[in-house]
Amino acid sequence: MTPSFSPIFINSTAKEWRFTSTSPKLTQKPSSRASPVQVFHQLLSDYAETPLHNLPSVAKALGLSHVLLKDESQRFGLPSFKILGASWAVYRAVAERLGLDAVALVSDKGPDFNLGFLGAMAKKKGVAVRLITCTAGNWGRAVARMAKYMDIPIVVYVPGHMPETTRQRITGEGAEVRAIDGDYDDAVEGAKRAAVADGSLLVMDISWEGYETAPQWVVEGYQTMLDESDEQVLRLSGGHPATHVVVPVGCGSIAQAVVQHFKTWEKRFIVLVVSIACFFSPVSANIYFPALNTLSAEYQVSTTLINLTVTVYMIFQGLAPSFTGSLSDSIGRRPVYVLCFVIYIGANIGLALQHSFAALMVLRCLQSSGSSGTIALGNAVVSDIANASERGSYIGYASLGGVVGVSLGATIGGVLSDFLGWRSIFWFLVICAGVITMLISLFLPETARAVVDNGFIHPPKWDRCLWDSLPSTEGRRVAAARSRSTATNRPVRTRGFVNPLMTLKICADKEAGIVLLASGIIYASYAALVSAIPSQYQALYGFNDLHIGLCYIPVGVSAAISAVAVGRAVDWNFARHARRLGMSIEEAKQMSRDLGSFPIESVRCEIALPALALTSVSFIVYGWLLSYHTSVAGPLVMLFFVGFGVNGFFTILSVLMVDVYPQAPATATAANNLVRCWLGAGAAAAMVPMIDAMSSGWAYTFIGLLCLFMTPLLWVIMRWGPKWRAERIVAEKAKGDGHSGCVAD
Repeated sequence: MTPSFSPIFINSTAKEWRFTSTSPKLTQKPSSRASPVQVFHQLLSDYAETPLHNLPSVAKALGLSHVLLKDESQRFGLPSFKILGASWAVYRAVAERLGLDAVALVSDKGPDFNLGFLGAMAKKKGVAVRLITCTAGNWGRAVARMAKYMDIPIVVYVPGHMPETTRQRITGEGAEVRAIDGDYDDAVEGAKRAAVADGSLLVMDISWEGYETAPQWVVEGYQTMLDESDEQVLRLSGGHPATHVVVPVGCGSIAQAVVQHFKTWEKRFIVLVVSIACFFSPVSANIYFPALNTLSAEYQVSTTLINLTVTVYMIFQGLAPSFTGSLSDSIGRRPVYVLCFVIYIGANIGLALQHSFAALMVLRCLQSSGSSGTIALGNAVVSDIANASERGSYIGYASLGGVVGVSLGATIGGVLSDFLGWRSIFWFLVICAGVITMLISLFLPETARAVVDNGFIHPPKWDRCLWDSLPSTEGRRVAAARSRSTATNRPVRTRGFVNPLMTLKICADKEAGIVLLASGIIYASYAALVSAIPSQYQALYGFNDLHIGLCYIPVGVSAAISAVAVGRAVDWNFARHARRLGMSIEEAKQMSRDLGSFPIESVRCEIALPALALTSVSFIVYGWLLSYHTSVAGPLVMLFFVGFGVNGFFTILSVLMVDVYPQAPATATAANNLVRCWLGAGAAAAMVPMIDAMSSGWAYTFIGLLCLFMTPLLWVIMRWGPKWRAERIVAEKAKGDGHSGCVAD
């Protein structure tokens, strides 16, 4: 039997509604959990949560548990949701023109909030404020309504074919309507020319190159409807969130708002894949440590000589990302990921089959070259998809794979070496790398801004994966194409020249150089400690390969905790500084690429200082516990604190490097790798002779004090870093090297 559906409801009263009152007053108390956008809307007159209708007959016909329809036919007396985006965008634009903090006004005035004061203030200050927009119907009427509330003039450009009745509804809101011969795109061009000519405020719900702030405000305004829907869905479905969302796509702003609201899982999936890929660089280093004594005996070389295989690994670990980072910033992340893993798999096969110390040294270099790019690529992908306000957490999550490699690598290596022989270590890595290569090839989307911009441009066919066939991905690109307007051609980003020397250029920058030095010294200290564990613990406690592998667990566990905790602390500090500057979280999230005068150096370094203090103290205590031959429990406890402090400090400064160089995150991370790994290589080679000459206590005291001396460097970064960053950006723009901005995800 064919189900019968109710006819479409038409809100006839909204068509005839006319503005009759003055500026809106508070009608209900805003929710304490509401965002600034929601609070603003709740302060407007006639605000009411629009209904979400349950359609059980439709759900039954489609075989679904629920089909829910958001009814926007009566939003503030108008027949469309457009008033949500228009109201917030107009309010933000006018407040900015008057030099006011729009977000602070909403929270400070509370029940006394009144839009009419904006027009009055403009007249009092003698500031000319006039709105200009373009519309095909509902949008222009909504903007005109806000202009009426604020008592400021508005001109609405419309295509010549617009029906007279529609024009009358716009003029009924107090707007001047100007018809342009041609279609909607011609009307857009007319509005743009008029705004440029007299300096009027152009408020549109479409974007183009150089005009992206106001459209982003429109997108933010629609979040009120989506936040309402989230709560209503949970109430009507018995606590189950929506699984699918269907939205009409016109110019694209509402589509972008919906995608931004619901696509968090996409970011998390990408970060999960990236995190797994980051597993291989540290695991390849650490899985090798428990077998050092066995390899030394098999090849009949000294401990110092076998440690050189660790040293050359770290040298190439620092060198290779200089090429892969620059390459991925140019041609994309996916192809470089696949290239790295092909090299890595080949090197591991060779390591499992070789029979000479010389071959071991050479293949370790090749193994390092293949695996080391994954860290730089991981941070670059996070920079591509996450804005500055959430970058700390996402980089923390992305680094979890590396942390697991640190914690489990030595343990796995000890088990494999003890029970199956040291060659099984490399066969294990071949199998794991093959699996992740398939995962990346099939499911990891291209994220490089030079290739796909904000995710809205199709990558080349050879660089696509199954992700690109998802309806949500295709819909986002279609919406973005419409949003940028067919009347305006958006220039394609040019891809930079693949230049590995850019890594050295970053190292020579004043701010970046200090960050890299501080990060490199801490990492070198850590590398010295972990490379000395096999020989020290065998000599002091008589441990075999398996026991030595288990000793690395405290370091890995604490590093995993640190990655999450420190990432959240960094994001919390970002939000704290944003509030101190009178910025909302929404505004802060827009600072995806250009941080301007925002004190990002202080945001990061204030969290790094406690981690640095913990690291310094832990090194000193650890050294003296070994020197006095205490129970193994003591050094293992201190290894936990060393891992927490070192990983926390390194994570924070890695985030800061991406903040300072957001347009080339892979190259910036490659510079970080270059400095830390080369310093680490020297430290690893020197640690055992240093312990023999100074004793463990004094050797680790020296390292702890060296870490503590990094504190003045952090103070220098906080004090002069913003100035140096601004000078560098100005110099780059003067040379024509600057990159154009884009709307943040």
